[in-house]
Amino acid sequence: MVGNQRAKPQLTKSARRSSGDHARRRNLVDAASGFTSSVEQFRCVIYVRGLTVADALLAHQECEDCAYALGWHVVAAVVWAEEQPSTTEEAELERALGYLSRREAKAVLTVHPSMLPRCKAECRTFMASIEANNGFVHFRRSAEAEDESRILDELHGSAQGPLAGMVSMVPREGNWAVDTRDNRVGQVMKKRWSSIRLCAPNSGGEWECPPDKVRIATKAELQEAGAWRDA
Repeated sequence: MVGNQRAKPQLTKSARRSSGDHARRRNLVDAASGFTSSVEQFRCVIYVRGLTVADALLAHQECEDCAYALGWHVVAAVVWAEEQPSTTEEAELERALGYLSRREAKAVLTVHPSMLPRCKAECRTFMASIEANNGFVHFRRSAEAEDESRILDELHGSAQGPLAGMVSMVPREGNWAVDTRDNRVGQVMKKRWSSIRLCAPNSGGEWECPPDKVRIATKAELQEAGAWRDA
């Protein structure tokens, strides 16, 4: 007789390592490469959930890798599984928001819009709380832009409202960004509804860019542009 139980995902060797192990390995790589940041690292808190503990841990590692690629500092990770009866979604969301309200983090990093509360009212409350603390949500799987837009439309009714500017790859003032038209790297100096003003590293000049042509710069792009200097 064929069973109908879903096989649990197997953790990879990388996922079995603790966050401390990953941090030590990455610090060794950076030290060997001679790289150090010329700007203060952007601080974020990871929020992920999964049906099982294994699902949640895999999502957590995906966000850790994303933060490292962006050069962000992870101040904390809120990781929980729906199979655990000892906690609730409301309690874990409050934990994540606490880091923004205490100014310990400026963004919530998660994998996908499906990680947000399923209830529209609860999702709106969560996003409004982030906005009240001058924060935003960053999704790891930015390549799935069309799919994200569809899900956000379902959650919030319209991706053109005040929630839209808080989501995905649009950087805030002070962030390093990339003009996707020519892949130039610049720091966000000022944001308007119609344009974003960027400044090249080392005061190399300013220019205007449409908001839909800007995304957050990765650590590798900062290194190549000279904004991530050698020690």
